[in-house]
Amino acid sequence: MQQFDFSVVSEGEDRRVPIAVAGQIMVDVQKLITDIGRSMIRSEMWLQNEIPHELLDKFTLRIGGPSDGGVGSDAGKGSESIMEDALGILRNTLDFLGTGAIGTWMEDNFKDPFERSAVASDLIALAEHISGYVLKYGAPDSQSEFRNLDRKKLSKHVISGSCSWVAIGNVSSDPKFKGHWTFRNSRNDIPMTLSKDAAKGAEKASKMGIIWVRGSVSRNYAGKMLALGAVESFEPILAIPFRRIITPHKDIPLVNAVEALPSYVPSTKMWKLSYPPLGIEIAKQSWDDCICAFHDYFAFLWEQYAESNKEFEGEEKETRDILLSFLPIELSRRHKPARQPFL
Repeated sequence: MQQFDFSVVSEGEDRRVPIAVAGQIMVDVQKLITDIGRSMIRSEMWLQNEIPHELLDKFTLRIGGPSDGGVGSDAGKGSESIMEDALGILRNTLDFLGTGAIGTWMEDNFKDPFERSAVASDLIALAEHISGYVLKYGAPDSQSEFRNLDRKKLSKHVISGSCSWVAIGNVSSDPKFKGHWTFRNSRNDIPMTLSKDAAKGAEKASKMGIIWVRGSVSRNYAGKMLALGAVESFEPILAIPFRRIITPHKDIPLVNAVEALPSYVPSTKMWKLSYPPLGIEIAKQSWDDCICAFHDYFAFLWEQYAESNKEFEGEEKETRDILLSFLPIELSRRHKPARQPFL
């Protein structure tokens, strides 16, 4: 991971910066990088409710790091690569919004409206606290400055209550009220109301298994889904592509996506994700638990085969070759064990 520095300087003649100001700004920076990381994880893993704190801890800034300078993350948590990507998003966002422009930057870079709202709130707080000062950030030999955020324009992205978005889950009829429907992607059903057009397709949607549902999504402050209103449409999901495997102790960027096959068993209320080429089949009581377990198992296989220096044969060699196919050619070659010379 490349060295990345933050510092606060005064815009006035007095070059001294109060510790309270510098400390608050770094708190704001930490909140911002955590929320950027949360947005990345939600997008990469297709998680629908609260993001586990063990995953968010990957984005905790620490002084030092592998370069013994600037800030870094805990390499033991497999967070160097994903932290570098998050810092890249942070740098690009501050570079653009620091010009005073807004445009469609937030919509283009933070697709989920709830995560976009959190990042927008963080940026507004940072701009308020930095008034009269300048935040310098980036590589030591290429520092940029942040000071000119248009808070008024950015505030339109700060939402409260529900927002039109899509959710992944299962639709079923409400046993208590005829003609009513509920939505599930965790251990509990949540209420769902349908638009007139969507009501016609609810019965069909209930037989599709795991589907996309577009409507007015409500979440609490932690990200838990509370309700779905004014549902507009349903769409079946045939596969879930993972281009990054993320666990509390691992981060594996993939050049080719792992196409996991999703299913739901109403009788047991179990969610399933499978990837037959590697023999992965996971069943859990919530969609998010199922995804996390899938990533854990893929990472386990990765450690056992892709990172091993052993020579494999038969099915084990096939497993290794499949795993290495997710890497760029130059990296997969590095992972292959050197052939032993003939004696």
